[in-house]
Amino acid sequence: MSSLAKDLSQAMSGGGMSQFQEAIRQELEEAMKMDLEKILSTAPESELEHTKKDLAGFQKLFHRFLQEKGPSVDWGKIQRPPEDSVSYYIMLLITVQWYKQRGPGGCIC
Repeated sequence: MSSLAKDLSQAMSGGGMSQFQEAIRQELEEAMKMDLEKILSTAPESELEHTKKDLAGFQKLFHRFLQEKGPSVDWGKIQRPPEDSVSYYIMLLITVQWYKQRGPGGCIC
């Protein structure tokens, strides 16, 4: 039985959802760490330190993401934009063509 399967089995048999979530979080972090190490191994020698720093920053961000509890967006607070704030694509094309014809400074040359 794999380590993940064993952890999940123990968490489920203990009835602890928080144990289950922690086991999943740890598995995700370990998988991410391994993937980032693979990426780092492909970096050119001249960019190794810069790449290592970037990937470490990404790993910290991923860790923070996994630590968050609850939804990251309160969908109940999302509102539709006002009707006049949405433009049809064709109107954007017409506007761009109009400005191109007028030339610099707004005059038709």
